[in-house]
Amino acid sequence: MSAIHPYAATPDDYPAPEPTPARESIESALLAYMRDTGKPAAAVSVTEICRRAFVARSTFYANYRNVDEVLETIENRLVRAILDRSASMVDLKAGPESAVASCANVFALIREREPVFRTLLLDVPDPRFVGKWKKAISHHFWRRLFAPADDAAAVVGASRDAGDDAGGIGDSADARFARRRRGPATLNRALMLEMIASAVVGAFTFWLAHPDQVEPAEIDDLVARLIVDIDDIW
Repeated sequence: MSAIHPYAATPDDYPAPEPTPARESIESALLAYMRDTGKPAAAVSVTEICRRAFVARSTFYANYRNVDEVLETIENRLVRAILDRSASMVDLKAGPESAVASCANVFALIREREPVFRTLLLDVPDPRFVGKWKKAISHHFWRRLFAPADDAAAVVGASRDAGDDAGGIGDSADARFARRRRGPATLNRALMLEMIASAVVGAFTFWLAHPDQVEPAEIDDLVARLIVDIDDIW
């Protein structure tokens, strides 16, 4: 986190050791315990994890200090992947399409790692993981909406004349970009980002809980509409 970007989140903020067969067995054993019992990671002993993972206690402690570190490693692996898959969000010039692409990439990740997401979001909800995911979402949205002029990765078309006609929702991305760069926003940024992040996590969680009631195309359409509205506000 920095004064310039209060929601800055990078892979370095979410350390995770390189996967090895032993680590994968231990992490899988913890997730299986949580799914099977409906209990949080704090309820299981190292001995039980070792029994399920078919590893010695010495192997466990050679890789993790305690069970919570196993859970945090699982969380961090997911958040690092989310940050990578959703990076296209910052491309303001691409308009809502960049957000739809970002959403589709994360959707693909959730499908690939569905048992893990299902465990941490539905079977035994993990507030810490949800908080990290929401920060990752806020990271990209903040750069998309409020990036300072020296943020080269997020500022697209910064040389355009900020005095151009701002227009309305139906106008081009360039017009909305110009309007947004005229001066500081007057809305509560923290509130806006919290609402966006909560909505995104909530939508994916709803899909996991009710896969027969949601089509990916529906999420794409909603994301596109949401992004147009948000871009217009700012």
